[in-house]
Amino acid sequence: RPQAQDPVPRALRSYVYWAGVLLAVLVVLLVNAYTGRPATFPPAWHMSIAEPVDTLVRWMRDHLYRIGNTPLGTGPFSDFVTIYLLNPLRSLLQTWLPWPVIMAGVGVLCYFAGGWGLALFGAAGLFLIGLMGLWDAAMDTLSQVLVATLFALLMGIPLGIWAARSDRVRTILRPILDFLQTIPAFVYLVPVIMLFNVGRVPGIMASVLYAIPPVIRLTDLGIRRVPVETVEAAVAFGATPRQTLFKVQLPLAQPSIMMGVNQTIMMVLAMVVVAGLVGGGALGLEAVTGLAKSDVGRGMVAGIAIVILAIILDRITQAWAKTASLPDQG
Repeated sequence: RPQAQDPVPRALRSYVYWAGVLLAVLVVLLVNAYTGRPATFPPAWHMSIAEPVDTLVRWMRDHLYRIGNTPLGTGPFSDFVTIYLLNPLRSLLQTWLPWPVIMAGVGVLCYFAGGWGLALFGAAGLFLIGLMGLWDAAMDTLSQVLVATLFALLMGIPLGIWAARSDRVRTILRPILDFLQTIPAFVYLVPVIMLFNVGRVPGIMASVLYAIPPVIRLTDLGIRRVPVETVEAAVAFGATPRQTLFKVQLPLAQPSIMMGVNQTIMMVLAMVVVAGLVGGGALGLEAVTGLAKSDVGRGMVAGIAIVILAIILDRITQAWAKTASLPDQG
């Protein structure tokens, strides 16, 4: 049966539509010019969430910094992280381990991750940091990066697994992760300072919030990309859900998870300078001080040291991700 021909051509309808839109805009402009109303948004319609947010943050500071007489709260947590994680790790890297041992250890780690080229680059990069007089600051930064990455992975990987196993959880997490990835990095400092005061821990917590989305997303993606046939075969052979997760899905998702680890480390390092604004010290403080005092050389040297650390960690984790993907390629 032949279709009835449209009496009004599609192009003409399109022209009429856009002509109507243009006419409506012109009418609004003419009315606005005739009445003398400003083109800005009406002030009477203004509303702000700043005051409720301030009230919430003050409440959290007063009630969450120390919860009664218990060892709970952001204050005791900050003390725990500083005393039992940051200080021992920083002392290990700055005092107990001689710099040649650290350099050799990084070289060996780089060798097993990516061969002689990466090993020479890692050792030479650390040696250059020492020549610039920033060894202690670099080790302090490295300790903070390791602790922040540890927290991000301990929270991010389980959340990614949960999201991969539940569409509802994934739907809930998606807007939260979008928010965390789009909010400016400096905004993270406002609530963490109110909750943890000034120091290295606020910078670490801000780094965790900033860096956790990639590992959640890539863990979720890696598990979901495991072939359905492989999972069904494991179930057919009697594997429990736990065995299927740990012996089938996670091993096959390891390349994606390692890329999430890589991106998390890079985003933590991107927060180093921001953390220097709230007492993080180390290389971030050097960069901030150089900026504040217009000391371009000091800021540039600190930036170079941060870049060297970032490249070393990036190459190591990328090499691990490639190594994890080799069985799949074979």
